[in-house]
Amino acid sequence: MARTAPLVMTADALGNWYANWAWLHADWSRLLRPVGMLPIALFALFVLASAIPLARALNTPRPAPVG
Repeated sequence: MARTAPLVMTADALGNWYANWAWLHADWSRLLRPVGMLPIALFALFVLASAIPLARALNTPRPAPVG
């Protein structure tokens, strides 16, 4: 799961950028609106930035419980 989330989010963000490229190219200030591409781009950056630390945390072996 931790490995597929960055791939899915990257594909989703790239698909949205591709579909909206002409729209954004005509008026780039639309990117700054709070609804639309801005939240998608910021969430994609968050997912990609946290992917490696999350994968490391999930793959770290845990010590056996004592008792």
